[in-house]
Amino acid sequence: MKSAVRHILLVAILLPFWQSVMAAQTVGLVDHPSLYLRMHADDPVEWRGWGKPVLEAAQASNRLIYLSIGYFSCHWCHVMQRESFKDVEVSQYLNQHFIPVKIDRELRPELDRRMLEFVRSIEGRAGWPLNVFLTPEGYPLTGFPYQSRDEFLHSLAALTEQWNQRHIKLKRTARLAFEKSSSPSDQAGSVSEVIDSLELVRLLESDLMQRADDLQGGFGETSKFPAYPQLSSLIALLETGAIINEDAEAFAQLTLDNMLSLNLHDQVNGGFFRYVTDPDWQIPHYEKMLYDNAQMILLYLQAHAIWPDRDYDDVALATLEFVNRELLDPRGGYFSSLSAVDVNDVDGGGYLWSRKDLLSALSADDLHALQRTASFALPENDPVQVTGLFQLSADTRQSIQEKLRNYGRPVMPADNKKLASWNALMLMALVEMEKYRRNEGIRDLTDRQYHFVRNNFIHEGLVSRFSGYADFAESTLEDYAFIARALADYGRLRESPEVQTLARQLIEETFARYYQEGRWSRSDNELIPVDRGEWILSDGTLESPVTLLLETALMLGTESTETSRVAKSLATRMTMELRNAPFHYASAIRLIQQRTGAELKSGRLNRSIGQ
Repeated sequence: MKSAVRHILLVAILLPFWQSVMAAQTVGLVDHPSLYLRMHADDPVEWRGWGKPVLEAAQASNRLIYLSIGYFSCHWCHVMQRESFKDVEVSQYLNQHFIPVKIDRELRPELDRRMLEFVRSIEGRAGWPLNVFLTPEGYPLTGFPYQSRDEFLHSLAALTEQWNQRHIKLKRTARLAFEKSSSPSDQAGSVSEVIDSLELVRLLESDLMQRADDLQGGFGETSKFPAYPQLSSLIALLETGAIINEDAEAFAQLTLDNMLSLNLHDQVNGGFFRYVTDPDWQIPHYEKMLYDNAQMILLYLQAHAIWPDRDYDDVALATLEFVNRELLDPRGGYFSSLSAVDVNDVDGGGYLWSRKDLLSALSADDLHALQRTASFALPENDPVQVTGLFQLSADTRQSIQEKLRNYGRPVMPADNKKLASWNALMLMALVEMEKYRRNEGIRDLTDRQYHFVRNNFIHEGLVSRFSGYADFAESTLEDYAFIARALADYGRLRESPEVQTLARQLIEETFARYYQEGRWSRSDNELIPVDRGEWILSDGTLESPVTLLLETALMLGTESTETSRVAKSLATRMTMELRNAPFHYASAIRLIQQRTGAELKSGRLNRSIGQ
């Protein structure tokens, strides 16, 4: 009897513990709210989620940590899963010699950014899937982007041999390399040299036009991205008259036109792809991201304001229609992306048309009209993307689009994560759209998105990155800055003191969390060694969150006079980075021009770099 009682008591004591253990194991990948992580639940690799236990396990076993970073809509991430992570031999090797960690880059953007920079510094290139190996203490040792199955297995074997033979030296090398790279000279932000702010705008103008493709539009000679921060800044500086290069306006219009009429844009289904892999806008990388399309709405509305006769507002409206059709959750908020791989595991399958399907879907007149365009040829063998629609009349284009959309194509799955900064961008886009197209439908969308953002990403004055799952993602400076700006824009549109007050409170919280001793941090929740922060943050795929935060603080005002003083000072601080790499700091230079517009027109304004 006593034995039975003891057994019952033991079960009662241990049951909650084992339930918590099993719950933690279950939520690892099988039930994870990230679709990308759930996608890897059946891999034979013993994936772990990112967290402190990873470092503890690596230190206890003296094994390297393998970070596998990707995202759901990435084509090559699907390929590497199929080739390597589903392979028994590769998986067994990873499980035996490493601590494998699977990371959704969209939930850990700061960790991803730092690992991306590290791989680019040692390889000269980087991308996803990203493979990085950390020492047990968290220092990056080596890494590379996609590798085929055999290349990957060879890399694992070579790294294991080196680690087994000289792990003490490798640990020291990784630590010293990190310390060297993370100790930038204070000169970068505080040189006493003086620069004229008009000269700074000229440096940006020169850098933009040197990188500009004046034949096809866009920047660069290989792959091309929408480059929203640079294009938006260029258009803003053209509007104020600060950019005086006589070719700049024609280049901006050429870029806007070719992004629309060539293959960065899906001319059948609408929306813009993430980028093209060639300089002529012909070969898209087929994922469609919420943030790209939100920014394209903003960009084309901005362009419409200064070139109203070019119908750029129609482009913005059509892009909004695509986003609402494909990424809007009926329950509220917007999904993150559409995968590059269709439900049949074919890259771009939903966007490619065979000769047989086109002959079946379209009339002879439709096909004849398409074939008369300079951009489209009826495929003989391999399926092609339908182009040339913007060379047709609006009625013919709309007729062909409707027939092709209704024909039935393979589904491009949506990643149903809802992220703070990206949903904030959509609120900003809706606010701008409502200014141009005042109707009840858009007003209702704007109000609905505001309430979703406020109710799902802000809790007790703090911002969470992942709607409904705050503990599964790191909140970043980007999330705070974009949410604050979206609320400020909406509050001004609705003339709501309450919403504007909330935006000011978030501005104060952002400064408190991410700005210390003159430097910016992107995240305040790091597990591995971090540097001191940066004087100024560059533009990336999105505009620099620092630029956006400062613009918002100056536009709206702040609750603290000290925060207001700092914001005014930072908005005209010209560091060496601005002068040495103006293309990458376009939004910051635009902000300086906005703050010093009167002086720029008169031609002089001196500021000490770093003040």
